[in-house]
Amino acid sequence: MGGVSAGFRTLAGAALELGHRYITQGVLMRHVPQMLSAPRDRSPQPVLLPFEDELRFAYMRFGRAWALWALTRAVLSGYVAAPTAVSAWQQVRRRAAAVPTTIFSEAEEQPTAARKAASVSVIVPTIDRYPYLRTLLFQLGEQTLAPAEILVVDQTPTDRRDTELYESFSSLPLKVIYQEQAGQCTSRNEALRESTGDYILFLDDDDEIPPDLIEKHLHNLDHHRADVSCGAADEVGAGPLPKNFTYRRASDVFPTNNSLIRRDILCDSGLFDLAYNTGQRADGDLGMRVYLSGKSAIYNPEISVLHHHAPRGGLRTHKARVITYASSRQKLLHRHLPSVSEIYLVKRYFTPRQVRESLWLRAVGTFAIRGGKMRKLLKLLISLVYLPHTLYEIRKRVKAAGRMLQEYPQIPTLLGDKREAQQAPSSCR
Repeated sequence: MGGVSAGFRTLAGAALELGHRYITQGVLMRHVPQMLSAPRDRSPQPVLLPFEDELRFAYMRFGRAWALWALTRAVLSGYVAAPTAVSAWQQVRRRAAAVPTTIFSEAEEQPTAARKAASVSVIVPTIDRYPYLRTLLFQLGEQTLAPAEILVVDQTPTDRRDTELYESFSSLPLKVIYQEQAGQCTSRNEALRESTGDYILFLDDDDEIPPDLIEKHLHNLDHHRADVSCGAADEVGAGPLPKNFTYRRASDVFPTNNSLIRRDILCDSGLFDLAYNTGQRADGDLGMRVYLSGKSAIYNPEISVLHHHAPRGGLRTHKARVITYASSRQKLLHRHLPSVSEIYLVKRYFTPRQVRESLWLRAVGTFAIRGGKMRKLLKLLISLVYLPHTLYEIRKRVKAAGRMLQEYPQIPTLLGDKREAQQAPSSCR
């Protein structure tokens, strides 16, 4: 992985680059909140780096193009004066340093007896996707390590419900919860409270899974002594996984279509924030809280599912995720704008400046498309025409996210009241 780069002016800058290089290339790190030096009643102050070190970090970790973007934004936003920016760029270019990019694989181990005895609850919310759900339930019945229970939260409108589907899977430890008002957070929260397993496996109803999915997740937890196991999702039509999703590493995602977590962890982090009930990033918010509580999550690309992105049901019921990142990179007229709930998430956990820069990145992202030069030129022209409306839409959504912050977060607990807490297993008391 290489050592400390000598190009930085400060040790803090060099340490930042070293840490980022290690964690993004598979070195397993962990956030330990108990080691923060600041008192509990106030947040620790960030380390201030000279602009040259900030720019060098961007250059070394993200490349020349993104470093130039950072340089431009720093000048346009008044973060640094133009002469300072030019001088820093010259120094960075003059003392550019290469870093190693080799990724090493790990040897696999055999399942242990303790892993085979694990109790796993599988949670699957569903809306109007019975053909997909039928396939998933069949595959859950073929697992090499059988789940203790499968909780399906059916939110399909009453006049379209197919109760006979569940009767055909009478051999499974299946529990169906009917929910009249559709909502991804309320459905998963209800299933979590009904669950009894030591581990929770989150899946989507339009997933297809291999027969050893549960076994691989438990292996991942056991092998790394981790608290959360996150797998990959091969998205239909999305193309190959990005490079940093092709090797095992500390996870910066918590996909609720392929993640397994110890149930007792949710006693500390809380359940899904109801702010995302009909919007995107409920999983990202819960994953953030789990991380900040000091738990370790391991992403393993060998634990993979096929995700169909069904054309109906799911978040599409709430007109969310109609345009995805993948479709925006394939279709000329698609713009992948940040949703209100995505902006709410960023506002919850990051500084105003970080929020602003993330929105600029999303605006610039509307110009991107895969393909030849002609397609890229057409996308550029179309996006330029759309740009005033793009900026208008983002501003409107920022205001809506600000209003959400006045009402949320609303994070239910795994134990709803004192009586439940007294009757709870020791892992949650």
